[in-house]
Amino acid sequence: MEERHGIQFIVTDKMERNEDGYRKLIVAPTNEPSTTFIAERNSGSDYAGGLPYWGRLSERYRITRYFYHYPELVEKHFGVKPQELISLYWGGEAYDMRDALRKKPSQYVPITLSNLDETIHKASNFFIDGQQHKIDELHMIFQDERLPKDEGPNSFVNQVFTLEGVKEDPYDAYGFSTNLLTEKVLKEQALKQIDNLLSYSFDNQFNKLYTYLEQKEAGIWNVYPRFDEQFTQCSIGVGIDLEQYTGQEQDLLYGLYSKVWHLIQAMKSFQVNDVIIHLPGDAGSVVYTLQEQDMAQLVDKETFDARLQPYNGND
Repeated sequence: MEERHGIQFIVTDKMERNEDGYRKLIVAPTNEPSTTFIAERNSGSDYAGGLPYWGRLSERYRITRYFYHYPELVEKHFGVKPQELISLYWGGEAYDMRDALRKKPSQYVPITLSNLDETIHKASNFFIDGQQHKIDELHMIFQDERLPKDEGPNSFVNQVFTLEGVKEDPYDAYGFSTNLLTEKVLKEQALKQIDNLLSYSFDNQFNKLYTYLEQKEAGIWNVYPRFDEQFTQCSIGVGIDLEQYTGQEQDLLYGLYSKVWHLIQAMKSFQVNDVIIHLPGDAGSVVYTLQEQDMAQLVDKETFDARLQPYNGND
């Protein structure tokens, strides 16, 4: 371990005595004796297949540093004071960091579209400061008043994402990346994650309106939003789950639009301008542009057919 991490360690406790000594040791860095974790000797079959291994060392030093130093860095750079993290070992059982964080919403740094640039700047400084502890992930929770309220106990997990602070390579002598990402790249990464979360929210609401079988019977492959750069306006894309399409199937298109209209009503806080129906094969796409009155009631089929236009976009 000292060769692997480049620092010295001390043994603070011993567990599971056997004829060879102790299979599990509680270890800590010499300069941080309270930062304890389990080191254990494993033997058996390689979990990924291949030859058996004997006497393999398993230790959680890197993940331990997250538990001990992540909260203090979050409080320093964002003013957010996380709840106390659980111990990494309790009765000999190791805990997974991600599972622990998922159960503690206070561990997440809030990010909104209005404070995006400010939060990304703080995140950049967080990663610079976190390099001394090899901390290269930041757990964010996206907050948007337009999102439907979900009362479930773990509903917040649908609004969280992880911001990666370093490139995967190159690595230093101890196997850690040292190439920090720029604020520009961090922002692009955050925007992509936010887009994914908003898309999931639309998809989740549509699944609440219609079951999988109802969507399949209607010939719907998927429904998803496409936002502008400011996330203020969007179009709803609809994929058709049909092997072929002919111009005689206008009734089908109106049925699809009707279902999407109910989704738009469920997501009224978002400004939806168009419904783009992607036809299978080489048939292309058609777009229905919503009018102001469409927000109040579903238009009749004749009006829908008259407004339906070919769509030549790249989406």
